[in-house]
Amino acid sequence: MSRIRRRTAAAVLAVAVAALGLSGCIALPEDPEPSMPCGALTTHPLPRCSQVEVLGSTSATFWQSQAVPGFDGGTYVVTDPAAMHDLDDVLGTRVTGDAVVTGECDGGRTTELTVDTARLGTITVVVDTCTDEALASDVDDLVAQWHADGVAQPVP
Repeated sequence: MSRIRRRTAAAVLAVAVAALGLSGCIALPEDPEPSMPCGALTTHPLPRCSQVEVLGSTSATFWQSQAVPGFDGGTYVVTDPAAMHDLDDVLGTRVTGDAVVTGECDGGRTTELTVDTARLGTITVVVDTCTDEALASDVDDLVAQWHADGVAQPVP
């Protein structure tokens, strides 16, 4: 191979590697779980990846009900940034709009959560403890943690 062809081939290869490094991989909305971080430097072929958008929750208002004497069914609001980060972790890619996850049982606890998010606007999530769905138990546990941490403030 001539010297000019080698230099040309090397230049083309260098440009291709630089372009791959700058562009990373393409975000595919139908693939909610990333297989690798987008923008990672890689060689041909680029692996599929996805960039999961954060909900960007800014506030959550909730109330709970349970058929237990003296149960606190008051309405509360949470705006604490750390609590909103935890909420984004719980809802993550599991909620893409309003969601209802309920079952039927006696004595179950129902939680209705209205969340203001940067990505989806205002969404409502209703869950209860009468189902074995992970989302329902995760939301119930998070609300209990908010009460325990004192970040849930009563709405007047």
